[in-house]
Amino acid sequence: MPPTRAELLHTAKNLFVTYNKWNVEDIMAIRTSDCTHRVLPSSLGQAPLDNDAFRRFVENLMLGIPKGFNFTIDEKTPLVDESARKVVVFAKSKAETVAGPYANEYIFVVTVDESGNKIAGVEEFVDATIVKDFLPKFEEAMAKLA
Repeated sequence: MPPTRAELLHTAKNLFVTYNKWNVEDIMAIRTSDCTHRVLPSSLGQAPLDNDAFRRFVENLMLGIPKGFNFTIDEKTPLVDESARKVVVFAKSKAETVAGPYANEYIFVVTVDESGNKIAGVEEFVDATIVKDFLPKFEEAMAKLA
């Protein structure tokens, strides 16, 4: 039996629960073995990340964002496509980083596996202007840590 709307939404929300816990093992545990993560828009030049690359990405972020993110999702607006097993969520985040405060807005398209329990893919649309403005400061601060 395919996952229900409630199951799909629950699994998608778990993405943000694990991000807020800010523990790499928890973040990786909810992903399928072949999960891919894409940070968009493509103008940011980010290649899709398989699990190994995503783990390294998160571990590196943890060095610069030691207290983690505070993600909130708009509970009123998630869109669920049961046949495609996709959930679209509007989210916001805040974090204290080595380069100072960070905040962004996102649209996440989360694909859930056939069991309804794991995340098979993530397309993370960020506010590119915020990322482009903040990234040089973050990279400079991270270089000082090395």
